[in-house]
Amino acid sequence: MAKAPSFFWLFGISDFLKNINRINSGHTKAIVKVSTRSLRPEKGDIKQSKGPLVRGTAIGAAFGIRPGTGTPFSSFTSYATETRVAKSPERFGRGAIEGMAAPEAATSASTQTSFIPTLSLGIPGDPIMALMLGALIIHGIQPGPQMVVEHAVMFWGLIASFWVGNILLLVLN
Repeated sequence: MAKAPSFFWLFGISDFLKNINRINSGHTKAIVKVSTRSLRPEKGDIKQSKGPLVRGTAIGAAFGIRPGTGTPFSSFTSYATETRVAKSPERFGRGAIEGMAAPEAATSASTQTSFIPTLSLGIPGDPIMALMLGALIIHGIQPGPQMVVEHAVMFWGLIASFWVGNILLLVLN
């Protein structure tokens, strides 16, 4: 049996520091029932988040098609944009729906559009796409301009899976 490297103990430090004050604090966890109705957004929330969702999606798509930017850039840029556009920016940091909807829309859009440089140019858009690129290359599929021609079944199967995944997300959410 191989011995683990001596630096693996470092991974436990954060959890130890997080829980060190909980030992003698006497806090107990309370079980709270949450109804499905309370999980749904209210009509006012939907109306307030329409603009931020559109702006967040546009920002996320713009960052997603650039190779190597990843989702954090789009999320932070979207949040910063919303704080500048907002009529009352003092609400941000206290649960404003615009401050949550825009970065989440940007993250989703960036994740989806990061497939474009990965599949068309063979350049990963974020770390997840780098893993996917590696997996494709291991299986003998070279992403790039000729992927649609040489591996059409794989390419269109991936596109179909996007559609199925998005439809399932609409149903679930």
